[in-house]
Formats: sequence, structure tokens, C-alpha cells
Amino acid sequence: FLLQYDNAPCRNANTIQKFLDFEDMSRLLWPAFSPDMNPFDTFWAKLSTRL
Repeated sequence: FLLQYDNAPCRNANTIQKFLDFEDMSRLLWPAFSPDMNPFDTFWAKLSTRL
């Protein structure tokens, strides 16, 4: 299991980190608010520039 994790402050609490460590979840870290995390934002941005 690989968790795509955006490292946002609201999900960076010690209890969340301990839970993920306890469950032995591998994390794919992304910067917080990365545009790669939300493909719809990228889609709408490209669409609006073409219109």
C-alpha cells in the first residue's frame, strides 16, 4: 500500500504520523498544495487558457 501524501499541515499532526507508522504505510510525499495532487485543477487551467 502506497499513500500519496501531500504533507499538508492539517495531516501532519503527531497522531496521524504515529498512525501511519503503526500501520507501516509507505508514503509518497508531495509538497502541500501541489497542483499534481489535483488533476482537475490542472485540467481546468489548461482548458481556460485554450478558450
